Amino acid sequence: PDPVKTVALVAQHLREHGVTCAKIDTIGVGWGVYGSLKELSTKNNPQGQHTTHDADMVPINVANVPTEGNEMRFTNRRAEMWWDIGRENCRLKLWDFSGLEQAVLNDLVHELTMPKYEIMDAKGKIKIEPKEDTKKRLGGASPDLADSLLLAFTPANWAASTTGAKALIAAPSLLRGFSALDSLGPRGW
Repeated sequence: PDPVKTVALVAQHLREHGVTCAKIDTIGVGWGVYGSLKELSTKNNPQGQHTTHDADMVPINVANVPTEGNEMRFTNRRAEMWWDIGRENCRLKLWDFSGLEQAVLNDLVHELTMPKYEIMDAKGKIKIEPKEDTKKRLGGASPDLADSLLLAFTPANWAASTTGAKALIAAPSLLRGFSALDSLGPRGW
Protein backbone atom coordinates (compact mmCIF):
# COMPACT_ATOMS: atom_id res chain seq x y z
CA PRO A 1 0.00 0.00 0.00
CA ASP A 2 0.97 3.60 -0.58
CA PRO A 3 2.19 4.97 2.79
CA VAL A 4 1.03 8.52 2.04
CA LYS A 5 -2.51 7.33 1.30
CA THR A 6 -2.38 5.05 4.33
CA VAL A 7 -1.43 7.97 6.57
CA ALA A 8 -4.26 10.11 5.14
CA LEU A 9 -6.83 7.36 5.58
CA VAL A 10 -5.73 6.50 9.13
CA ALA A 11 -5.65 10.19 10.14
CA GLN A 12 -9.17 10.61 8.74
CA HIS A 13 -10.46 7.62 10.74
CA LEU A 14 -8.71 8.81 13.91
CA ARG A 15 -10.41 12.19 13.55
CA GLU A 16 -13.86 10.87 12.57
CA HIS A 17 -13.99 8.36 15.42
CA GLY A 18 -12.45 10.62 18.08
CA VAL A 19 -9.62 8.18 18.78
CA THR A 20 -7.41 9.38 21.63
CA CYS A 21 -4.65 6.74 21.43
CA ALA A 22 -3.43 4.65 18.48
CA LYS A 23 -0.65 2.06 18.50
CA ILE A 24 1.43 1.52 15.38
CA ASP A 25 3.71 -1.43 14.66
CA THR A 26 6.91 0.44 13.85
CA ILE A 27 8.74 -2.39 12.11
CA GLY A 28 9.36 -1.73 8.40
CA VAL A 29 6.91 0.59 6.63
CA GLY A 30 5.17 1.20 9.96
CA TRP A 31 8.05 3.40 11.10
CA GLY A 32 7.30 6.01 8.42
CA VAL A 33 3.55 5.75 8.94
CA TYR A 34 4.04 6.24 12.70
CA GLY A 35 6.32 9.26 12.15
CA SER A 36 3.88 10.94 9.79
CA LEU A 37 0.86 10.28 12.01
CA LYS A 38 2.79 11.56 15.02
CA GLU A 39 3.60 14.76 13.11
CA LEU A 40 -0.11 15.19 12.28
CA SER A 41 -1.19 14.69 15.92
CA THR A 42 -2.12 17.61 18.16
CA LYS A 43 -1.06 15.47 21.15
CA ASN A 44 2.40 14.65 19.81
CA ASN A 45 2.96 17.86 17.87
CA PRO A 46 0.98 20.60 19.67
CA GLN A 47 2.80 23.39 17.80
CA GLY A 48 2.25 21.77 14.39
CA GLN A 49 0.61 23.88 11.72
CA HIS A 50 -0.86 20.96 9.77
CA THR A 51 -2.24 18.68 12.48
CA THR A 52 -5.28 16.64 11.44
CA HIS A 53 -6.16 14.45 14.45
CA ASP A 54 -5.99 14.36 18.26
CA ALA A 55 -4.73 10.81 18.91
CA ASP A 56 -1.60 10.11 20.92
CA MET A 57 0.54 7.95 18.61
CA VAL A 58 2.28 5.08 20.41
CA PRO A 59 5.11 3.20 18.64
CA ILE A 60 5.11 -0.56 19.26
CA ASN A 61 8.07 -2.71 18.20
CA VAL A 62 7.19 -6.39 18.62
CA ALA A 63 10.82 -7.38 18.03
CA ASN A 64 11.78 -5.80 21.37
CA VAL A 65 12.62 -7.99 24.34
CA PRO A 66 9.65 -9.08 26.44
CA THR A 67 8.33 -6.78 29.13
CA GLU A 68 10.07 -6.80 32.50
CA GLY A 69 9.43 -10.04 34.32
CA ASN A 70 8.53 -11.97 31.15
CA GLU A 71 12.05 -12.46 29.77
CA MET A 72 12.03 -16.14 30.79
CA ARG A 73 8.56 -16.77 29.31
CA PHE A 74 8.89 -15.27 25.81
CA THR A 75 11.53 -14.74 23.13
CA ASN A 76 10.22 -11.26 22.23
CA ARG A 77 7.19 -8.99 22.53
CA ARG A 78 5.59 -10.56 19.47
CA ALA A 79 5.44 -13.88 21.31
CA GLU A 80 4.21 -12.11 24.44
CA MET A 81 1.52 -10.26 22.46
CA TRP A 82 0.24 -13.35 20.63
CA TRP A 83 0.31 -15.50 23.76
CA ASP A 84 -0.72 -13.24 26.63
CA ILE A 85 -3.08 -11.01 24.69
CA GLY A 86 -4.30 -13.13 21.79
CA ARG A 87 -4.38 -16.63 23.22
CA GLU A 88 -5.49 -15.65 26.72
CA ASN A 89 -8.22 -13.23 25.60
CA CYS A 90 -9.59 -15.95 23.32
CA ARG A 91 -9.31 -18.66 25.99
CA LEU A 92 -11.00 -16.49 28.62
CA LYS A 93 -13.63 -15.26 26.10
CA LEU A 94 -12.82 -11.62 26.84
CA TRP A 95 -13.62 -10.45 23.32
CA ASP A 96 -17.05 -9.81 21.89
CA PHE A 97 -17.00 -10.17 18.12
CA SER A 98 -20.80 -10.29 17.76
CA GLY A 99 -20.85 -6.99 15.85
CA LEU A 100 -18.55 -8.24 13.08
CA GLU A 101 -19.81 -9.37 9.71
CA GLN A 102 -19.53 -13.15 9.40
CA ALA A 103 -16.90 -12.98 6.63
CA VAL A 104 -14.70 -10.64 8.71
CA LEU A 105 -15.17 -12.82 11.79
CA ASN A 106 -14.16 -15.92 9.81
CA ASP A 107 -11.03 -14.17 8.51
CA LEU A 108 -10.11 -12.88 11.98
CA VAL A 109 -10.49 -16.29 13.64
CA HIS A 110 -8.50 -17.88 10.81
CA GLU A 111 -5.67 -15.36 11.28
CA LEU A 112 -5.69 -15.63 15.09
CA THR A 113 -5.34 -19.42 14.92
CA MET A 114 -2.72 -19.56 12.16
CA PRO A 115 0.65 -18.79 13.89
CA LYS A 116 2.47 -21.78 15.29
CA TYR A 117 4.43 -21.66 18.50
CA GLU A 118 7.36 -23.56 19.93
CA ILE A 119 8.45 -24.24 23.49
CA MET A 120 12.15 -23.33 23.45
CA ASP A 121 13.47 -24.80 26.72
CA ALA A 122 12.63 -26.76 29.86
CA LYS A 123 11.34 -23.56 31.51
CA GLY A 124 8.65 -23.24 28.83
CA LYS A 125 9.95 -20.16 26.98
CA ILE A 126 7.57 -19.48 24.09
CA LYS A 127 8.52 -18.51 20.57
CA ILE A 128 5.93 -17.61 17.93
CA GLU A 129 6.97 -18.51 14.41
CA PRO A 130 8.24 -15.74 12.11
CA LYS A 131 5.47 -13.74 10.46
CA GLU A 132 6.75 -14.82 7.04
CA ASP A 133 5.94 -18.47 7.90
CA THR A 134 2.41 -17.51 8.93
CA LYS A 135 2.00 -15.50 5.72
CA LYS A 136 2.98 -18.54 3.63
CA ARG A 137 0.21 -20.60 5.22
CA LEU A 138 -2.20 -17.69 4.61
CA GLY A 139 -1.39 -17.83 0.90
CA GLY A 140 0.98 -14.87 1.08
CA ALA A 141 -1.42 -12.59 2.94
CA SER A 142 -0.39 -10.84 6.13
CA PRO A 143 -2.50 -11.49 9.25
CA ASP A 144 -3.46 -7.80 9.35
CA LEU A 145 -6.80 -8.25 11.13
CA ALA A 146 -5.22 -10.27 13.94
CA ASP A 147 -2.23 -7.93 14.21
CA SER A 148 -4.56 -4.90 14.42
CA LEU A 149 -6.70 -6.52 17.10
CA LEU A 150 -3.67 -7.51 19.17
CA LEU A 151 -2.13 -4.04 18.86
CA ALA A 152 -5.41 -2.48 19.98
CA PHE A 153 -5.20 -4.51 23.21
CA THR A 154 -1.45 -4.05 23.69
CA PRO A 155 -0.74 -1.82 26.71
CA ALA A 156 0.46 1.66 25.73
CA ASN A 157 3.35 1.27 28.16
CA TRP A 158 4.88 -1.17 25.65
CA ALA A 159 5.85 1.91 23.63
CA ALA A 160 9.07 1.38 21.74
CA SER A 161 11.98 3.57 22.66
CA THR A 162 12.57 6.16 19.98
CA THR A 163 15.64 7.68 21.61
CA GLY A 164 17.93 5.08 20.04
CA ALA A 165 16.63 5.94 16.60
CA LYS A 166 17.83 9.55 16.42
CA ALA A 167 19.77 8.81 13.24
CA LEU A 168 16.64 7.43 11.60
CA ILE A 169 14.60 10.40 12.73
CA ALA A 170 17.20 12.80 11.36
CA ALA A 171 17.44 10.91 8.06
CA PRO A 172 15.47 12.23 5.10
CA SER A 173 11.97 10.82 5.10
CA LEU A 174 10.48 9.05 2.11
CA LEU A 175 7.33 11.02 2.85
CA ARG A 176 8.99 14.44 3.12
CA GLY A 177 7.46 16.89 0.71
CA PHE A 178 4.10 15.16 0.88
CA SER A 179 1.22 15.98 3.10
CA ALA A 180 -1.34 13.40 4.13
CA LEU A 181 -3.86 15.83 2.69
CA ASP A 182 -2.28 15.45 -0.78
CA SER A 183 -3.99 12.10 -1.29
CA LEU A 184 -7.47 13.25 -0.32
CA GLY A 185 -9.94 13.62 -3.14
CA PRO A 186 -12.59 16.32 -3.54
CA ARG A 187 -14.81 14.58 -0.95
CA GLY A 188 -11.99 14.48 1.59
CA TRP A 189 -11.16 10.77 1.15
